[in-house]
Amino acid sequence: MTRLRKSVLLMAALIAAAVGVHAATAGDTETNGTLSSDAVTTVDPGLSGAFAVLRRPRDAARDHLPRDTFPAGTQIPFGINPAMSRKALDDDNGIFVVPGDKEVCLATGNGDTACTTEQTALDPGHVLALISSPGGDSQVVALFPDGVKNVEVRDNQGQDHALAVTNNVAVGSEGVVSWTDRSGVDHQQSLDAPSPTG
Repeated sequence: MTRLRKSVLLMAALIAAAVGVHAATAGDTETNGTLSSDAVTTVDPGLSGAFAVLRRPRDAARDHLPRDTFPAGTQIPFGINPAMSRKALDDDNGIFVVPGDKEVCLATGNGDTACTTEQTALDPGHVLALISSPGGDSQVVALFPDGVKNVEVRDNQGQDHALAVTNNVAVGSEGVVSWTDRSGVDHQQSLDAPSPTG
């Protein structure tokens, strides 16, 4: 074997080893938790069809879920894959929408999470919500499907506030939220407690 061929083979082996190490560890940089065997690798068409935030290409730098969202040693439930997360808002150290196996979750950079089934998330009369307390002040983070309008919350003092929905997510006070779905039907839901999880 010529010296040139030996050099080429050695270089190829080094490159292959480097690629193998990267492939083995790339997923590990997304979370401290352990992925389940059914962790998704693509967004379910039902979810991407209803939530525009899940249709946009993922930017690994921007959409990276904080590692401690799922603590070390925990099994990540519902087929959730942090490597599929999308950052919806910069509030609260980041608000993320994370798809799973027929599930969807909201997560904040402060470690708050709430999940529900795809069926419930696609129900036009329901919103997935969680209570977050950045700096000690409670606020509601809610996930809305595409096409909603007239989103308002009546807070616990009886004051009405319009809510902006950005990337399918709105942030507001605890209270009763109302909205009009894409079919023109009005809905209400109390958001003074976390909505049911999957």
